[in-house]
Amino acid sequence: MVAPLLLPITKKYAHFVLGRERVCNDPNIFENITLPRRGRLNEALPDKYYSSVAYAAQFILERCAVALGMRLKELARSENLCIAGGVGLNIDANKNFLTKVGFKHLFIQPAASDTGIPLGCALYGAHVIAKQPRWWEMKSASLGKNYSHNEIINAIEKHRNSITIRKPDDVVKETARLIAGGNVVGWFHGGSEYGPRALGNRSILCDARNPEMKDTLNQKVKHREPWRPFAASVLEEYMPEWFDITHPSRFMLLSGHVHKEKRDKVPSIVHVDGTCRIQSVTQETNERYYLLLREFFKLTGIPLVLNTSFNLGGEPIVETPTDALNTFLSTQMDYLVLEEYVISKRPSTLGEKTAQRGKAL
Repeated sequence: MVAPLLLPITKKYAHFVLGRERVCNDPNIFENITLPRRGRLNEALPDKYYSSVAYAAQFILERCAVALGMRLKELARSENLCIAGGVGLNIDANKNFLTKVGFKHLFIQPAASDTGIPLGCALYGAHVIAKQPRWWEMKSASLGKNYSHNEIINAIEKHRNSITIRKPDDVVKETARLIAGGNVVGWFHGGSEYGPRALGNRSILCDARNPEMKDTLNQKVKHREPWRPFAASVLEEYMPEWFDITHPSRFMLLSGHVHKEKRDKVPSIVHVDGTCRIQSVTQETNERYYLLLREFFKLTGIPLVLNTSFNLGGEPIVETPTDALNTFLSTQMDYLVLEEYVISKRPSTLGEKTAQRGKAL
């Protein structure tokens, strides 16, 4: 049932997509929508208004994408689809290309928006201008800088009085144990990810079995609206056992329904409609992160963790070791795993930094 607010919008929609072949290009087809001003994050929002407009936009977007996808499939007669552009970050629309249009193989560059242009320019220069053979395949988004041991130690030294540091024999096993113990862990490893998704190099990780973890993250770590969902990183070979999708989702650009019999096992990654944004992880694409998930699976029998980007609400994902330490000390995160080091806060630090963050908000 469409909410009353949506009726005029959905009637206009009938004129927006005409069959499967014709799309209206009139930019003024919809009447202007005047949004009430949003206040601070802790103020109540006009939920019916915002949720109705958001639903209408998503509804129309998905129908347009399906119509265009079906026409494209007819013209190209191919089972493969490559997507670029910012709309390529819409996980529900992407899944429809598989389930409703019928494409078998889908590739979406993880920086699908205009931020992907530099990579395209580099590849164009290599293959078209320099005439180099086309050998590179984008299997990983971790194209950022790797920080040296000295750079990490220098960042740690700046906060020596606020933190305690350990270097366990096996940092992967230790991290899996911490997550399984209910701790919220900042995970910093290797080069940062290209695009808006944290894919296991600049991530905040925790146990999805805890039904309170979603609220804990939103209130104490991310400092953002309570309705916003979180994603799951799952061992790719176990993905079909937990979600209604078999196509790889290595850049976290597909959604899937969590199987009903599994939802009560991982409640913190299940959205209100039973779906979840998914990152499927393989040893080939991110070995350390894969080994972490496998160790967690050994401890708990659950082949996935809750994964959200390592940043505060409204701020970019951390890039440097110093960024990671500053963000860690500004939240109620329990541990920071900075390459080989496990870092925790000194008892006096937590209250002081959290109070400062509260004043900033």
